[in-house]
Amino acid sequence: MTVTRSRKKIRFSLGVDNVLSYLSEKNIIDPAQLSEATIQPKLCKNFNLIIEISDQEKLLLKQEPFDETGNVKGDLSREWCIHQFGQQCPDFSFLKPLISQASFFDTESSILGLTYLINYDDLETWYDTQLTYPPTLAYAVGSTLAKIHRGTLDQVSAKTFLSRNDRPSTRRSREHPDFIQSLGQVTPETFGEVTEDGLKFYELLQRYASLEQAIAQLTPLYTPCCLIHNDLRFANLLVHHQWQSQAREHPEEDAAPVRVIDWEKWRWGDPTFDLGRLVAEYLKRWLRSLMASQDVPIEQALRLATTPLEQVQPSIRQLVRGYWHQFPEVTQRFPDFLARVMRFAGWGLIESLRAHVYYYDFPGNVGICQLQVAKSLLCAPDASMPVVFGEDELRLSDTPAIPPLPAPPLPAIEE
Repeated sequence: MTVTRSRKKIRFSLGVDNVLSYLSEKNIIDPAQLSEATIQPKLCKNFNLIIEISDQEKLLLKQEPFDETGNVKGDLSREWCIHQFGQQCPDFSFLKPLISQASFFDTESSILGLTYLINYDDLETWYDTQLTYPPTLAYAVGSTLAKIHRGTLDQVSAKTFLSRNDRPSTRRSREHPDFIQSLGQVTPETFGEVTEDGLKFYELLQRYASLEQAIAQLTPLYTPCCLIHNDLRFANLLVHHQWQSQAREHPEEDAAPVRVIDWEKWRWGDPTFDLGRLVAEYLKRWLRSLMASQDVPIEQALRLATTPLEQVQPSIRQLVRGYWHQFPEVTQRFPDFLARVMRFAGWGLIESLRAHVYYYDFPGNVGICQLQVAKSLLCAPDASMPVVFGEDELRLSDTPAIPPLPAPPLPAIEE
């Protein structure tokens, strides 16, 4: 009997020492420009390099890591699919000014090339630098997201194109998420993957039967009907340096006020999931600034934050209003629109905690506070709205500039 052994595929690995020759061989950069080009590695889950060709021209290269057999998960090919969608389907060309600018994809080496948008910063960095949360900026973010959702809502041609270009093995699982399963079960392997403190996250999750039930209810609630990003974080949003003057009804391709980037995890999904995740991003700004201590009751700790909830509430309100003003039909499609957003915001807080536990550790009392708020959002979305929005009732039709109101007490968390 002949035994056939699998052989590792030999793949090209991008590096600082070979990137310029690679770009020259692929005719991506004029050889005359190579001598002046500078290279800057960028720390990300993929191997990223920024190639500065001139003061006004930069190229971002992303290469997906290969596994031990020389294969990749295919995330960058999925991101490339979104760019092809906007470029090859005239009815959906509106996407082009709302996302990043991809120029090529090397399938064999899993290298994606994009124009580095020098006039933009990611929203995470913008907030870290400015230490302010302009409601008008949040309004532009909500409006941009709504354009993507509304423009692809119930569009069979869009779903067909995206499904045809996705990996067959993941189409069904990507469209119909199992929220309980995605949290992962505690197995013997878990004890080797997370720290002893990290196990507290799973202990707290299992303590509340009502929380587990609320998470399970997200699966039948989830309604796939349009293209969603599925991994919205502030780091995946780009803000133009002149975003205030660029916030027009029909922005030019090179001057859109907000762009949504890193589409590796897209799916045909539920639009309120994306919006809920962004609400969770603002809540994390508040929660992660807590000075939590075992000697301070949680209700008091939530109000001793260096970034008070009142500081981000106006942006949360305007994020949702900007979304609704661009996509008013969403409340006809989902009469429970705001409650759905609250539930998925709660899920976003839990999912970010799970990721933090996996890569780092359980963030102590701050993590407990975040889990408590998530539980309120998931189990009592209607009661949580006044806390999140700072208003007894969010009036979606109101004009963007509304002064913030004091936050009412947090709703009691009951089993």
